[in-house]
Amino acid sequence: MSTWIAPLEPKVTPCARDDRGDFVARPHEFVECATSLVDAYRKADSKTRSLVRHLSVAVNPHSKSRAADRFLFMYSALERAVEVAWKQNQTPQNPHFTTKALTGHLEQLRKAVADQGGENALEISARLKGLIDVANRPGIRDKLQAFVRAYPMMASYCRDLWPILGSDRRRGLREIRNALAHGSRTSVSSDVLAVAEWHLAILLERVIFMLLGLTLPDGISPGSILLRTAAMGWYEPDQWGPLQSKLGPSI
Repeated sequence: MSTWIAPLEPKVTPCARDDRGDFVARPHEFVECATSLVDAYRKADSKTRSLVRHLSVAVNPHSKSRAADRFLFMYSALERAVEVAWKQNQTPQNPHFTTKALTGHLEQLRKAVADQGGENALEISARLKGLIDVANRPGIRDKLQAFVRAYPMMASYCRDLWPILGSDRRRGLREIRNALAHGSRTSVSSDVLAVAEWHLAILLERVIFMLLGLTLPDGISPGSILLRTAAMGWYEPDQWGPLQSKLGPSI
């Protein structure tokens, strides 16, 4: 939820979230919305309150930082929420998943190398063990699926926004995050980052209400008129869709 501190302060670095729209909740509903948030926060368990605090700081639009750093901080907050859901919602791997087949073959190869011996057997066996550990490590898709299992409404909360997962040709929020985090900032143009940041902020605000078991206010509800009239049309797919494939100069 947006937090405004000294809104006339001239030294604050502007960001895309400042123009997300006039309201998260309509003015005549604000008191009720804020009261519900406070009450739900007080009743939540300590882990949920910790997540909500972290997410709230991440979406705070009054942050004196570069756009890339703001995006990375917000994405890390989303990862933290997803990780918590993953740990709380572990399910056995489906035996038909390719991961199980892959690790089975790697384990057979590792044992064969160890049994045959040889000059480099120990080193090769150790490296194969490392590959098995990597293959068994849950990927982001597995964790997101766990997040949706824990919070089924998350599927609809993501559907209208810039996708979390994309590809090399049509980047999702994760691909933008990876480019920024691993030194490829020249591949992320300023307009791509601004719009993606706007979408990520809306998503995090939705997650806050979701974690507290509250209905989304109009300002961040999927398809709402407040979203459609906010931020120069950035909510519309024909505005942000083409940006998924755009490359650009360094920000």
